[in-house]
Amino acid sequence: MMQHAEARVRTRGFTLIEMMVVMFIVSVLFGVSVASFHRLSSGPAMDIAERQARGALARVRLAAREQSALAEVIFEPGEPSLIRTRMTRDAGSWHFDVNDKDRGLGGRNNVARISGAKMVDEGTVRACLEFGGGDSVKCGRLAAYEPMRGFDISMDIRPSPKGDGGGLASFGDLFSFELGEDGELMAVVTIEGEGDSVTVKTSKDVVEKDAWCRVRLTFDGIDIRLFAHQVLEAEKRIVKQQSPGPRRLASPETGDRLTFGSKTWDGLIDEVIYRTVEDEEVTMLAEGQPVFFDHKTPVRVRFDAEGRLDPRVHDAEVVVKLKDIEGATRSVRVDLTGLMR
Repeated sequence: MMQHAEARVRTRGFTLIEMMVVMFIVSVLFGVSVASFHRLSSGPAMDIAERQARGALARVRLAAREQSALAEVIFEPGEPSLIRTRMTRDAGSWHFDVNDKDRGLGGRNNVARISGAKMVDEGTVRACLEFGGGDSVKCGRLAAYEPMRGFDISMDIRPSPKGDGGGLASFGDLFSFELGEDGELMAVVTIEGEGDSVTVKTSKDVVEKDAWCRVRLTFDGIDIRLFAHQVLEAEKRIVKQQSPGPRRLASPETGDRLTFGSKTWDGLIDEVIYRTVEDEEVTMLAEGQPVFFDHKTPVRVRFDAEGRLDPRVHDAEVVVKLKDIEGATRSVRVDLTGLMR
């Protein structure tokens, strides 16, 4: 009898209370381990996110200084949070080569067809194109040439002493760049959502006849600017103080393409350089990690040609805030000089 009782005691299982105590201990240990995991993972994730934000700012600021043109970063909150960058690139350049055997276009990405214009040995470096009215250079339909987010076109021109100016460059109805009969430069730009095109014009005699002059037209989503001999001669602001950000040009028609020279231009053109704003490069903040931008709306950081915050957009330092799921925060500050802290 005693042996059977001892056997029953030895095979008896856990009581309900004992099982509940064990489950409670396991759940407490599991909770501690999960919290520890989050602390371990969110720390490095914050480091990654901060390096990513600082790296984008440094890269874009350097591009602004090197290109002397539009460069900006947009920090977009959400889950996931995104970093958008926009920078100006050299879309194409055209110069005119002469050797013993042939004459032709040189430069970078110079997809173009010369129609009627002839090459002469009177260029600023070697040869150039002579336009006698009715001539033009039509460039290929490359995505890199589309100017909607912004563009910068410059060229050396020498108006004929007998000519009355004429069209220097255009892209369908999106923009035209012209020289008037009194030596004034003029641009007409079609902005997305606007009823009418925007016209900008310099004073007279900024370009002399029968003399070389470097001319330039730029659009960066905020201003349209005209230059002669590297001097700003006219500009027009298209973004008002309360506007949400830079504007775009209207979308091109199917047949639109970059053209320089025109039916009305009588003179010489040389060393054409054309830049456009790249399509947005979008990257995810610390992809797969529990970190996001702690803003209600996107934060824009725009640099000018000197690498400072663009005073047309910023009047105080910009703060980019980071936050993880544990509530820890960090900030990247960009002061008015463009330096990060």
